[in-house]
Amino acid sequence: EYDLALLKADEKDKKAAEAVEKLIDAIGTVTLDSEDKIKAAREAYDKLTDTQKALVKNYEKLEKAETKLVELKNLANVANVYKTTGDYLQNLGTPAPGTVGGEWMVVGLVRSGRELKDADGYYDAVVKFVQENIDENGRLHHAKSTENSRIILALTAMGKDVTDVGGYNLLTGLDNMEYVRKQGINGPIWALIALDSGNYPAPEGDVTREALI
Repeated sequence: EYDLALLKADEKDKKAAEAVEKLIDAIGTVTLDSEDKIKAAREAYDKLTDTQKALVKNYEKLEKAETKLVELKNLANVANVYKTTGDYLQNLGTPAPGTVGGEWMVVGLVRSGRELKDADGYYDAVVKFVQENIDENGRLHHAKSTENSRIILALTAMGKDVTDVGGYNLLTGLDNMEYVRKQGINGPIWALIALDSGNYPAPEGDVTREALI
């Protein structure tokens, strides 16, 4: 197609194609700031005749630049979602032990490098919750092993010692497969994630990493 266009082209066609090639080369490394250059190159290319378009040797570079710009915009949108979500969570105040407004909030904020408001207040509330709810087997709930797993994840993210929370080792509550499986598949899933979160050894009992998998 290029060779055929070259035979048909006159000097005007060649100069028009060369001008567009220069616009495409001027795009350079694609960033979010490249949109105007990409748009200008695209508009100039679209105004060419079919013969002139066939003479543009770096057209593929323009297509790749357009694709890259779309990818960067999508990433920017995702980053904005994370930022607005983080802002929202950070303004909710001090977390409290529990599924909603508790450990998942802590994990989200701490792992993303954000400030956890009143971290000491949250930890004190966790200690109190553990002391009030833990049984002789180290379990925070008679049927839900995820209570232990969830708090282990939050405290690990904070850099706290999960083997001494108000004098109790939260890992010991995950030492029995029959208990861990009471909750269905959620029990083993979150027990595995909790143990892996701090590279913790499996507690004494019949719970092993292989058994959980």
